[in-house]
Amino acid sequence: MVAKWPAWPYQTSCGLLPFDPVAVFSGPTEAELGTQPSAGALRAFLSSDNFPGLPTQGWRLLAEDANHAEYGRGRLAAELTWLAFERSGDTWKWISYSSGCEPTSIVGKGPVVSWTLARNQPPLRKGTKSVKVYLSGGPCSGGRSLNDHAHTVFQTLGEALLLTVWIDPIRPGGHTCEGLIEPPLKIRLPRRLGNRHLFEGGTYPPLSAGQTRREEG
Repeated sequence: MVAKWPAWPYQTSCGLLPFDPVAVFSGPTEAELGTQPSAGALRAFLSSDNFPGLPTQGWRLLAEDANHAEYGRGRLAAELTWLAFERSGDTWKWISYSSGCEPTSIVGKGPVVSWTLARNQPPLRKGTKSVKVYLSGGPCSGGRSLNDHAHTVFQTLGEALLLTVWIDPIRPGGHTCEGLIEPPLKIRLPRRLGNRHLFEGGTYPPLSAGQTRREEG
């Protein structure tokens, strides 16, 4: 998958820390053999009975700073397991787990949201100037409109046109998680689509317009 997308323009994240997905997934898968303290915490966690059956080999160090470390195992566009550890004094402790990390692009000033083509979107052609999309995802926001707070970013990678959508940051505080049923958002392309193929750039690897992650994987 890295060979297909070797020039990714964004840092990504599975949790707290950003990382370069091309560098990480081009590197070795023996992070569990590392000598740094967080690798010792990883080995201890994998040998415990916290999650029986979790593989003890084949892990990658996604990112690490002075107080946090994140590890991943698995295939891109499939099931990528994610573990996070935190330093407390001289001890590293496991703090979080996910069986389905999707490296999420870091772009703009707020969180990235997903988009899918609207049901009434005409087939994409060379002359396509705009697309209608449904937005979804993002943090709990008390029913705030995604459409009203959306910003678009385009990147061209060869014959691929990446469309990434981020929304204004959520104000601090507790928010309920109900969502609005909104009409499609019309987004104008930077120019006619031409021979390029449209992709959703919110995750690495990106999703081809009209497909789901299950179909991609």
